[in-house]
Amino acid sequence: MNPDPFIRHTFWSVHFIGGFNMVYLIGFNQPSYQRFASISSLSMAKRLCVWFTLSQLVIWLLIYFAGIAAYAVYSKCDPLTLGAIEKPDQILPHLVLDKLSHIPRLVGLFAGGVLSSVSSYGNSAASLLWQDFLRELDVFRGISDVNATRVVKLLSVVAGLAGTGIGVFVGQLGNIAQVAFTATNSTSGPIAGLFLSGICLPWINRKGAYAGLAVSLTFSAWLTIGQFVKGTGSPDKLPLSVEGCPESAFRIFNTSVEHVLNYTITSSSSSSPSSVSVTSLPRDRDFYSVSGNQESKTEKPVYEQEQQIERDFYHLSYCYTGTLGLLISLAVGSIVSFLTGPVDPNDVDPRLVSPRCLKFSKWLWKSFKDSGIN
Repeated sequence: MNPDPFIRHTFWSVHFIGGFNMVYLIGFNQPSYQRFASISSLSMAKRLCVWFTLSQLVIWLLIYFAGIAAYAVYSKCDPLTLGAIEKPDQILPHLVLDKLSHIPRLVGLFAGGVLSSVSSYGNSAASLLWQDFLRELDVFRGISDVNATRVVKLLSVVAGLAGTGIGVFVGQLGNIAQVAFTATNSTSGPIAGLFLSGICLPWINRKGAYAGLAVSLTFSAWLTIGQFVKGTGSPDKLPLSVEGCPESAFRIFNTSVEHVLNYTITSSSSSSPSSVSVTSLPRDRDFYSVSGNQESKTEKPVYEQEQQIERDFYHLSYCYTGTLGLLISLAVGSIVSFLTGPVDPNDVDPRLVSPRCLKFSKWLWKSFKDSGIN
């Protein structure tokens, strides 16, 4: 419950990122729009929004319980410490392959669930490129529907391959969930602010909208790049135990540790000889014992160490990036619009604006006129 914005995950930060992503996914996301455009009525679209929200809650609860299940299974035999996986992000696929592969077709179903998201976004990217950029080019003008469909399918394949390649690269930057949310929210925040400017703030003019988008994008890019450069993309690792591993895994790991330590000591300076022996597997990854010249040292695990929280600008929790981009876009757009001449709400098409926001804008406009403020 700590409101400190520099703590990576708190009750408040996860609700900020959750709320923002729900607004963006339902309101401004291209794959969502394509689904809404394929149904017959606005009332059905509204019902779909409700069902989508409820489904998201169920899905995220399942994700949380999957993480708890993975921890319960591997709490005493961590596959990351043993080298069975290379990154913590691989724990869930490893769980499926390690413990559930005996169930027919389950592994394929798991992979298919991941690929379904790739296909949806690849298809939406292809449709967007065709509709907004390529269709009106001379080379494609007058093309038949059959050939247009073939072009969109080819674009979808290219988009899927590009997305997969980018995913491989992004996976090298740190925790995949944090990197993905940080990168996407750095652009989706300003874009959401631009859309909301038109829907909820009808006084914003063209200059204000452009200025809000530009300032918000600059701020988000600056923050995101600075976080990656300063290495704030991954949290500190918690203690990991291997005390419950089978004897074969225990022997392999123990031998590896002895080899590494013996090599390190042999390569060090011979002026201060010492002997290092590993007689048993450490109970915890963050505890270690070194016997040499009758000296020993034991480090405290992470959760017992005094928590040192960096509080410079780049250590702001990634959960606030999207919301900050949205708010900056709205604020800058409003300020620039009032300085350059706001839009008269009576000139706004009521079909394009939230009715409540338009009513408030007219009241605000009338109040300013009555007070003599131009």
